[in-house]
Amino acid sequence: MSENVADAIQPTYEGMRDGVPDSGVREAWRAGDEAALRARTQMQRVHENEALSQEGKKHEAARVIDHSALEAQEHYGKARKAAEKGAQSAYSFSVPMPDGGALATSSAKDSSEIVAVQTEAERIVQKVSGKSLQQVTKEVSKNPRDKGIRGAASSQVDALKEEYQRAMELGGLEGKVLAHATLRAASSLGVEADSVVDDFRNDRQRRYVEEANQLESSRHSIPSGKDLGANPYDTNSSGGGKRIGTYGSANKALATGGRPRLFEKKERRRSWK
Repeated sequence: MSENVADAIQPTYEGMRDGVPDSGVREAWRAGDEAALRARTQMQRVHENEALSQEGKKHEAARVIDHSALEAQEHYGKARKAAEKGAQSAYSFSVPMPDGGALATSSAKDSSEIVAVQTEAERIVQKVSGKSLQQVTKEVSKNPRDKGIRGAASSQVDALKEEYQRAMELGGLEGKVLAHATLRAASSLGVEADSVVDDFRNDRQRRYVEEANQLESSRHSIPSGKDLGANPYDTNSSGGGKRIGTYGSANKALATGGRPRLFEKKERRRSWK
């Protein structure tokens, strides 16, 4: 029972990999793990081959790296890119727009709409902050973590939500322009979009938020496979011969896919922000 509870709190490496809500990410991640396992197995065979000299082992190890190790790195890279793209896509579907739409399917169709959005955004920023859009954008870009700016932004959320609510009620082209303008104004003011749009999300859009968060989390959990490229017989590499042996004891990417650090808590900015 205690083991089941522990797994629920901290899922296994395999559980996280196989639970990713994107088949492309899962397949690339698994392919990377399979290639990493092949590299580990092949490298161990090189180590155990007593017929090979140290130079011969170095040469064979290089062949393993050129094939299986680099293959694993390629698959892991594809998995991370797919996870980032999937997270951004899921999040865009989570942002509600007028007439039952979503940000993913709502974009300015021509230059006149783009100009209208820009004009409305300038009006909203001036109304909410008393400053021009150009001025607040410049202030936030210079001090993205400034507490004063962030504090001021938090007091403006209600005003932005009112604008967004009006956009949702208006609907049509006018509502679409106002919704995009409100999002642009929020971004310029350093206000996260979630704090403006969350009250207007339906259950389906909230599930998209969960999917985006899960994909973003998995992106940071996928190994890079960088350590797979270290030749344990290369005397020029760090540690030299000390890395020889159960190839992977000094190579976490091979031995465990980086699991010892998999669930280490870190503050990360979400890729869609």
